[in-house]
Amino acid sequence: MEKEVLKYYNEGNNCAKCIIKGAQEFYKIELDEEVADMCEALGNGMGVGCFCAAATVSIMIFGRLFDQQTAKRMRIRFLNEFYDKYEAFDCCKLKLHTSKDGCENLLIFISRSINKNISFELESKIF
Repeated sequence: MEKEVLKYYNEGNNCAKCIIKGAQEFYKIELDEEVADMCEALGNGMGVGCFCAAATVSIMIFGRLFDQQTAKRMRIRFLNEFYDKYEAFDCCKLKLHTSKDGCENLLIFISRSINKNISFELESKIF
């Protein structure tokens, strides 16, 4: 998914739209284009530097792919990983960590975390 997300990022899309479009492409999720447009509106921490829109969209992906209980478990695991790495959720503080590369490394981390969480859930259902 990382490759797909970075492709959208390099095209100039904001972080939230990169995550939803990358996941849509990688996981073959059927979504109306309007969903990506709605996610794009969340960019830059809801436009005011609040909660990271890329993290918000990640949680939406879990909800689209899994039942509510599984998505909740994934959300908790994802947010714990995210906070352990960046010690923040809001865009303003995250930009202190990402000032040199924009959000590229953050998007890579999020993409990998989404993949890891999805793989974990799918593997636990098999065994």
